[in-house]
Amino acid sequence: VRSTPIEGPKFKVEPPYNVVFSNNSGSKVLCSAVGQPTPTVDWILPDGSRVGNVPGLRQLGPEGVLYFPPFSAEDYRQDVHAVSYKCTANNAAGTIVSRNVNVRAVMSQQYEAHVYDAFPLEGNTAVLKCHLPQFIGSHVVISAWIKDNAVKIESSITKDTKYTIYSDELFILDVGEKDSVSSFRCQTTNTLTREIKLSSTAGKLFVSEPKGNVSPRIVDSTVSASATAGTDVTLPCIAQGFPVPELEWFIKSSNGQLIPIAFGNQFSQLKISMTIQQIETSDAGIYVCVAKNSVGTESKEINVTVSVPLSALVEPKQLKLETNKMATLKCAIKGSPITAATWVRNGQIFHSNNLTDSIRIKESGMYQCFVRNEEYMVQDVAQVTAGDKLPEILSGFEEKILEPGKHLKIECVVEGNPLPSINWFIDKKAVEESNRISIRNHNGKVDKITSVLEISNLKTADGGIYSCHFKNVKGAVKHASRINVMGDPGIRKMDKILTIAGTSVQIDCPFYGYPINQVKWMKGLQSIPFEPRQFLHKNGSLIIAKLVRGSDDGKYLCLVNNGKKEEKQDVEMVVMIAPKIIPFSFQPSMAEGTQARVLCGLGEGDAPVIFSWLKNGLPISQKDIVIVRTPDNFSSILSVPKVHRSHSGNFTCVATNHAATAEFTTAPKIIPFSFQEDNLIEGVFARVSCVVYQGDLPISISWLKDEQPIHNVNGITIRNIDEFSSILTIDSIQQRHSGNYTCVAENFAATANSTTPLIVNVPPKWIQTPNDMSTVIGEEVKLPCATEGFPVPLVTWTKSEAITEKRQLIVNNRHQSVLKNGTLHIFSVQEKDKGFYFCEAQNGIGELGAMLQITIKSPPKMIKQYQALTPHKNEEVKLSCKAYGDSPIKFTWKKEGNGLNLTKSQYSVKSDITNNMSLSELKIHHINHMHSATYQCIATNSYGSDEASFHLSVKDVPKPPKNLKLLESSNRTVSVSWSLQDAKISPTKRHIIQYKRIAANWKDGALNYSAPGKLNSAKLSKLLPSQKYHIRVLAENEVGFSEPSNQIEVKVADEAPDGTPNDITVMAIDTNTLKISWEPPVKDQWNGIIRGYYVGYKVVGSTAPYTFKLIEVPDDYMNTLSLTITDLVKFTHYSIVVQAFNDGGKGPMSKEVVAVTSESVPSKAPVDIRCSVLGSQSIHITWQPAPFNTIHGVLQGYKVFYKPTKYESPQNGKTQATFKTSSTTKITLYKLLMYTNYSIQILAYTKKGDGIKSDPIYCRTLEDAPGPVADIKVLPASQTSILVAWQPPEHTNGAITKYIIYIKDDMETISQREVNGNEHYYEVNLLKHGENYEIWVSAATAVGQGPKSRSISQSPGMEKIPARVAVFNSVIVTIQDKDVKLPCPAIGIPEPRKNGPVMKSKRIVALSDGALLIKDIQRHESENYTCHVENERGDDLVTYSVIVQTVPEAVTLDIALTTTTSIDILWKAKNDGSTPITEFKLVYKNDNMAWKTLDLEPHIESYRLENLRCGTQYQLYMLAVNNIGEGKATSVITTSTKGGAPIIPEKQFLIDEGSSFITLNLNSWQTDSCLIKYFVIEYKPKLDSQWNLFSDDVQNDNRKILLSDLKPATWYDLRMIAHSNAGAAVAEFTFATLTEGGATISPDTVIEALPKSPLAVLLDLKFIVIFVTVIFAALAVVLTLLCYCAKNKKKKSRRHRSHGSHVDSDELTPYATARLADFQEHRRSQIPTAPPMSDSYSCNSLPFYSQIHKKGNQGPMTPNRSILKNVVLSVPPVPLTQPPELITQRLVKSGDGAARAPEELPNSEAKPGNHEKYDSPWDLKGIPNN
Repeated sequence: VRSTPIEGPKFKVEPPYNVVFSNNSGSKVLCSAVGQPTPTVDWILPDGSRVGNVPGLRQLGPEGVLYFPPFSAEDYRQDVHAVSYKCTANNAAGTIVSRNVNVRAVMSQQYEAHVYDAFPLEGNTAVLKCHLPQFIGSHVVISAWIKDNAVKIESSITKDTKYTIYSDELFILDVGEKDSVSSFRCQTTNTLTREIKLSSTAGKLFVSEPKGNVSPRIVDSTVSASATAGTDVTLPCIAQGFPVPELEWFIKSSNGQLIPIAFGNQFSQLKISMTIQQIETSDAGIYVCVAKNSVGTESKEINVTVSVPLSALVEPKQLKLETNKMATLKCAIKGSPITAATWVRNGQIFHSNNLTDSIRIKESGMYQCFVRNEEYMVQDVAQVTAGDKLPEILSGFEEKILEPGKHLKIECVVEGNPLPSINWFIDKKAVEESNRISIRNHNGKVDKITSVLEISNLKTADGGIYSCHFKNVKGAVKHASRINVMGDPGIRKMDKILTIAGTSVQIDCPFYGYPINQVKWMKGLQSIPFEPRQFLHKNGSLIIAKLVRGSDDGKYLCLVNNGKKEEKQDVEMVVMIAPKIIPFSFQPSMAEGTQARVLCGLGEGDAPVIFSWLKNGLPISQKDIVIVRTPDNFSSILSVPKVHRSHSGNFTCVATNHAATAEFTTAPKIIPFSFQEDNLIEGVFARVSCVVYQGDLPISISWLKDEQPIHNVNGITIRNIDEFSSILTIDSIQQRHSGNYTCVAENFAATANSTTPLIVNVPPKWIQTPNDMSTVIGEEVKLPCATEGFPVPLVTWTKSEAITEKRQLIVNNRHQSVLKNGTLHIFSVQEKDKGFYFCEAQNGIGELGAMLQITIKSPPKMIKQYQALTPHKNEEVKLSCKAYGDSPIKFTWKKEGNGLNLTKSQYSVKSDITNNMSLSELKIHHINHMHSATYQCIATNSYGSDEASFHLSVKDVPKPPKNLKLLESSNRTVSVSWSLQDAKISPTKRHIIQYKRIAANWKDGALNYSAPGKLNSAKLSKLLPSQKYHIRVLAENEVGFSEPSNQIEVKVADEAPDGTPNDITVMAIDTNTLKISWEPPVKDQWNGIIRGYYVGYKVVGSTAPYTFKLIEVPDDYMNTLSLTITDLVKFTHYSIVVQAFNDGGKGPMSKEVVAVTSESVPSKAPVDIRCSVLGSQSIHITWQPAPFNTIHGVLQGYKVFYKPTKYESPQNGKTQATFKTSSTTKITLYKLLMYTNYSIQILAYTKKGDGIKSDPIYCRTLEDAPGPVADIKVLPASQTSILVAWQPPEHTNGAITKYIIYIKDDMETISQREVNGNEHYYEVNLLKHGENYEIWVSAATAVGQGPKSRSISQSPGMEKIPARVAVFNSVIVTIQDKDVKLPCPAIGIPEPRKNGPVMKSKRIVALSDGALLIKDIQRHESENYTCHVENERGDDLVTYSVIVQTVPEAVTLDIALTTTTSIDILWKAKNDGSTPITEFKLVYKNDNMAWKTLDLEPHIESYRLENLRCGTQYQLYMLAVNNIGEGKATSVITTSTKGGAPIIPEKQFLIDEGSSFITLNLNSWQTDSCLIKYFVIEYKPKLDSQWNLFSDDVQNDNRKILLSDLKPATWYDLRMIAHSNAGAAVAEFTFATLTEGGATISPDTVIEALPKSPLAVLLDLKFIVIFVTVIFAALAVVLTLLCYCAKNKKKKSRRHRSHGSHVDSDELTPYATARLADFQEHRRSQIPTAPPMSDSYSCNSLPFYSQIHKKGNQGPMTPNRSILKNVVLSVPPVPLTQPPELITQRLVKSGDGAARAPEELPNSEAKPGNHEKYDSPWDLKGIPNN
């Protein structure tokens, strides 16, 4: 396969520098490239990342298309629609990038163009300008002007024509009175959408005659111009004045001097402009236009800039690097201005801001030169390739084993330059592609290629050696490996092999199949190798070195077998001899005219042979040179009959046969002849020629050998070629042909001769060949290798362990020697001497070799010759005798040298042979001291014998140790001692101390500790804490172990647990609560009894320590435990650890478990909200996120709510806010109302819902031109005037600055009047009586003039004019209690009479000007008011619809459903047609909390209050709100969530008694739908008065509680208080602990410990004082409560408000009502005193317990935790507004102490919550007396 040259990528279509498109049209950006291979086109962003699809906004299309589909304005994304993109093209040569592609999407916005009137002087040039809104970009252009809605003007400024267009201006030359009748509109074209629009207003010229001289004034707006070099530029200068100004042009020099323009070929002047033709860069500068007349002058400057198009040209385009050398690329840059030039290699910046024209490089790739300025960017590219490189294989494939039917895929990766050609072979035969076989090549880098060979549906015959071959101009490489396909063996047919003598050859056996057990070669009947030149490779290849003709040629047979089947295939090898030319030469000196002859003869070579002759390397073409082939076909003669100068040169004889080509070159010289070589080998062909080059004929030639005549005998042939030549040939030389050969030439003149010697060499021959041999270790061996030859052969020996292994040269040493006759002498054979031996004889003429194998016979050899055994008495002993050696081996057993009687039952013998080893095993049963002896085992075979001895000593065990006792026990360690035994009787080597836990058995559960035999004590460590152990001791001697000693029992003290709690799981219950569950540690790691657990928690990443909670458990508690942790932060990761503790201390902490509380909605709104007004219909908003810890979840995005504020009216209602979502902290709002104030709020949201809205910000869109006036009236006012009235535009789009009234008379003359924007009518005077006028009105803002109204024709009135009203019917919206004035201006002659409504109230007054004034208007006065005017000529009327707005009525509120945690509320608002409701406020509280307010949307009529407390009473009311204010509140509704206090269990289910403890089963407490939060547990002996607090915070997660340290057989009182949200349940129980024996006690054991004389106690003074004090205190309390209840009953209906009404019971000392007053005094500023809400709150609270618990007599107070969580102070706080019954009759106390009505106070004093006493919605009768 030949590789295609690689061509680097080039852009076929490069995308433009700027791409601007409309969001309505979208755009496609094309990019394509060419190259070889075809480049891959892609797009990247400025940061280099790849461009991806953005659904609906950006798509990557096929063939490099970047598509931006149409999109709506709200989907605009700056990171998509305002980005600089780049296109890339990549192939194996490298990567190129395009210039920047600046994409900008333009939002399609509705716009209007306006042309305003101009007021030129007659004879001057008028300028009309087309005004476009500021937000319109350069894509909207002025394409033409339209005159009188019919004539299209498209003239350019290059000629002095009547109408000239320049930019957005129309110039009208030499205006006169007739130009005033025309109107002009501009035509705009959107270049992106091709939309064409006409301006909404047309401009007119109001040409005025000059009243006197007017100084010049330049009125056009051109101050700068840009041009491209080579183009024409026109500079306008429009001046007005009288007389008409003339223009002069100057150019401003660098020092500010004005140089007049010389007009000619390049500069030309028109009436209103100057043109510069073919402008050049040198023409850039500041041009000054001066307009002058007789009155004065005025000038303006125009800055002209000239740019030259950019270009870049890189040379050379193709560059090939030389190895280790640098090269230069040049970039020719043209253009102006140039901002930057950059070199890029493979898409990456290589050198930036390099304005030089060249760079030095040393790496290949694609190089680009980029040049840019502010307007454009260009680039050019060059391909740099590496120099020539030899192919290098980077990766290949390895040997594989596959099954038939599978798929094969192998590949080779090569690197080289140029890319190499590729060929695949299997067993040296080319792989041919088919439907199963495919070859694919892939170009990677410029110098890298991958070739893949794939074969599907593999067959066994597909196996073989696969190779990939790579070749280029630098050379060739290959990679090969075998692919095995499972199946029977097979061999492919092998082609005939042609080789050349003297070379080496490798013959591969092309077999297939797997597995293959053996591959072998044979020649004839001999297995190969059989001589040293033959080698077998492990892969089955046969290698033959230094091929010999006649010896190595022939057929070779390859045999392959897999153990089941054998395949064979032969191949023929022919050894050929290459031709060898005998050196020849011309005679020594040649003279012109003489004869020249030379003979080219072969010394050796196979026929047929082809001879050819060359002269100076080219075929001979001279006709006078004769070439003759000799009859024997082994010689060729070249002769020149007459030599001349043209024959000079080098003559070459070329001989070719099938084996090779030989050549010899000579110039003419003397012909000394000789045989072909000095030393010829016996049996080869020999030839010598005798050529006479000078002498007269006839010449006689004869030959002598050793000076004796030679005849054609003995294999010598003499042949005369011609008169001058004779050849002597010996077909097969032998040793006898050696000698001196002489050629004798004789004629009549003289005799000449020449002699040359012949030496015949003889290759080695066998005298004695070596043969295979078997021997025995230790014998002397001589291996003959006797040869003969000439020169005398040299014999060498080599050896290998196996045929295919590497051969080692044998050298003479102490073990072996090679004798002079070639014999290998081994002095004493050893095991290592076995193997294959190769004998090789060489004498430089030839080689001779043979192979033999030595096998060694082995006598028996014992593995172990001596063993000592010490068995125990009565055991069975095995004596194993093992020996290596040739089989068969016979074993004989003896005892103390005497034969052993094996027939006795106490002996048995077993023999076996395994792994070339023989075994004899003697068993002795039930051994005793009689068997102590030495046993001999004798092994014998044909080659010798060997003996092994076994010494047997029967031993007994020692006696057991005595008096074992405990010395010490501490810290997991115990020390024990025992008595030693008599060492003389039983010497002890060591003692074994065994120990185990009591529950374990000695067999499986015991551990051992070893101590020296001389010691009688030991220390055992690493024992388990809190465990009891049994210990015993054993003695050991060389025989064995004694019986164990007596055992003792020891106890190890407790330690802290070693293990951590297991299976810790954490589950989020809600946003603030986690439930932790775990299993106890593994029992073995308790180290005692687990008493409880510490559960620690902290925020992940916090440096603060863990906060721990304690939970205690009963003994041996193995069930799952759990604990609930509350009051956590929402959606926060917490680290949880658990550790167990016992009496020994705390165990290790568990691995932390990280859990997160549930996700919630954000609790804070985004901050730093800012808005930027982009135009009249768009606002850009940015903000900063709320703090991360207030998001409480995964932020999904933001919602931006916006609504206009000015459209909330009785008709429209409250404008619903529109919202848009954003994933970033910015958004742009489009399609907004013009000049409108928008309220904007933003919230963040998570999956759980919306967070809190931000406070609104307000942003107003920009002004724009207003809409048309809503209506117009044109009424005759007098005989010379007309009254024009109008209504303001419905869409003012800004602040109306003026109204323009247009009056058009019968002569088509239009005049105009302007009035202030606050006026809505105008009387046009000085009109002609009887003439008709057309009148219309338009409004204007600061931005521009709006469209005109409809036009109305009217004439001034006659003497009498009908009555008309100069205002319009309208709707007036007002607020109750405000004054309303309804005007009724009227005209008419005679003066009209006005008829108004009947006055029903003194507050309605008719004013002198006809207007109606309604004072303090009320809701019921919302009516239609009509004013009627009339006179004798006619009548008219106007009607006002007056709508009076007030606050909403109270809604109807009801409770739909209650659950344990929620209340469903329904309400219905009254629709009275007033101002729509903007929101509802729901106000609610429970007994323990302040009032809370929820703002609800106005469109809903139901709501669910969630996350409420179970079983708790709630109060709530609602009020509606509109734009006027808050409405009346509903009555307060009281309801409760479902659920009740905990249910007290029965004693038998709660308490399990023990002797010193009780277990409380907390699960026996039942709930009434409300979960128990915690327990307070107290206990005391029955007869004690002081309660002992066990805990005031027992969590309900604990299933069982252990109350320990109790006295046995004692009666106790137990008090438990279960707390839930619904209240507390108090239970008291009496129980008795068991006796120490576990028995119960009878009730009569309760001893009443009263004094013997009760009267003595009663008469005790201390008792009397205490008793009297208690009585008086009780009476005082009762009286106080009675007064308090009576007072509250009197004020039952009073309403009140409080801000600090909830006192958390956590801040009260439990059981201590005596401290309540102190507590209230401490917080007096926070908790105002307030009357109860009702009787239910006055005397029904649960009692406090009066005792303060102390441990002992002076113990500390109990932890700050309330027994009853619902014992609180509850005062209703202030609602947001008063219920309806409070709106009028409520007095408050002012700062000076006087009671006033709210309206009499300043605003700050009348606000709720500022009163010294109460401001309660329930207090309907004023404040109470102090």
